[in-house]
Amino acid sequence: MGKVTKAKAPRDGPKRPKSAFMYFSSERRVALREGKPNMTITECSKIIGGEWKVLTDEQKQPYAEMASKDKERYNDEKAA
Repeated sequence: MGKVTKAKAPRDGPKRPKSAFMYFSSERRVALREGKPNMTITECSKIIGGEWKVLTDEQKQPYAEMASKDKERYNDEKAA
């Protein structure tokens, strides 16, 4: 018997929106990698996740606004 492969869905739609955490993560990852270029992705992710947990709602607000704008962009592109 041959190998069974799953058909991939067509990728015609718009790119999905990023979450607030993803905006924070991409920003922090750059700073962490500058200080410690040999840090693994796993170590970096653990640090970023810990930092995100201790942020207050006020500190998370700028990232939430970016995520909201990205979601609007996604909905507009999806409707088009």
